[in-house]
Amino acid sequence: LDCASIILCQAGARKWLAMKDAARRRHEKRLEAVTVIQSAWRRFLAESNFIIALSGCVLLQCFVRRYITSKQYKVQQRTRKNAASRIQSAFRSRLYFNRYIDSLIDIIRCQSSVRKYLAMK
Repeated sequence: LDCASIILCQAGARKWLAMKDAARRRHEKRLEAVTVIQSAWRRFLAESNFIIALSGCVLLQCFVRRYITSKQYKVQQRTRKNAASRIQSAFRSRLYFNRYIDSLIDIIRCQSSVRKYLAMK
């Protein structure tokens, strides 16, 4: 073998190695691109699922707050009704007590007048 054929063989070998290395790099770039695409897609799915779950949580929170507020309102209304009944009861009690006292005073005056009349007779 002469020097020219050795150089040609080396050039062919280097070309084959370079092509093999280029193919390997292309494959690595494709794998990297696939990884980036998969990562972006999984992130999109995760964000979508998170938004759906978050809106569900917000809706549930709204219902729970409405239920709690409704319960508190009912208790407050019951308390107000009880307070109004107590005020009415106290007012009526005082009113009837005053009427009773007035009647008692009238009866005592009447008795006093009759006793005076009987004592003068």
